[in-house]
Amino acid sequence: MLKRKVQTYIRQESLLNEIDKLLIACSGGSDSVALLSLMQALGYECVAAHMNFSLRGEESDRDEAFVRQLCTRWNIPLHVKRVDAKNYAQKQGLSIEMAARELRYAWFEQLRSELGLQAIVLGHHQNDDIETFFLNLLRGSGAKGLAGIPRKNGYLVRPLLCVTRQEILDYLAENQLDYVNDSSNFQNDYLRNKIRLQLLPLLEEIQPSAATSIHRSQALLRTADEDLTQLLAPALRRISEQGNCLHVAEASESLLYQWLSAYRFNAKEISRIWQQRFAPSGQLYQSESHELLLDRSCWLLRERASQNKSQGIFYLTQ
Repeated sequence: MLKRKVQTYIRQESLLNEIDKLLIACSGGSDSVALLSLMQALGYECVAAHMNFSLRGEESDRDEAFVRQLCTRWNIPLHVKRVDAKNYAQKQGLSIEMAARELRYAWFEQLRSELGLQAIVLGHHQNDDIETFFLNLLRGSGAKGLAGIPRKNGYLVRPLLCVTRQEILDYLAENQLDYVNDSSNFQNDYLRNKIRLQLLPLLEEIQPSAATSIHRSQALLRTADEDLTQLLAPALRRISEQGNCLHVAEASESLLYQWLSAYRFNAKEISRIWQQRFAPSGQLYQSESHELLLDRSCWLLRERASQNKSQGIFYLTQ
């Protein structure tokens, strides 16, 4: 039974210890409808949040209307926000996917804080986790990226990482729960969709247990990354105490990766920074949120002064 499986996972992974009030991200899709149903069935006090990105015209409005009707039927408080994600992406120089992510998570955290809620609960499942593995593999990520989606990251909690997409669909069918489909999930315009629609079915054809094996490998990578993080913690504290400065002579590539990946530098960029560690002073590297300056024999990290995350959000409906 899916409810019992999720409840056990929450307890074993200590995802919601002493937490009973949740903000549930609800797009109206199968994952989020199942999530909202399960969290309510498990006795949590739920508040739903739906963001309309204005990317799919009438379909986006249909999704919003569906979530409104669903929450009305289930007596769940709902907050809805409409944003122009395309405009925000252009202003910030981001991909549509990254812009939507920034807008979504910033608003979720704002809501959580304003409402005094204790966790933001997201509907990522095991298939999403495996897709993320391949996305990060193709980007050349290290253990942290290959380990997949974090079960818990600050206030963000993902209690469905223990279940597959098919288990979710079976649960919805058994309980006669409706949901909406996002047509963009079936287009081959995005790398994630190509992995989902082409690569993973081929792997399952070659090796039916491929998903299970990959998920097991991710668990091992997660443990290795946690051990490495613990090992490097004293060095990371010293970097912070020194004003986010790391001396090249004291660095290793592993330490550089652990440090910079937290500030949204990707594995490819970190590798380039490491290879150029003996370059002349003045080398500047940028992530979406921070910049790193090579000043003589030291790397200096600082927030990008030009960042303005408040732009691009134009109207709110509740």
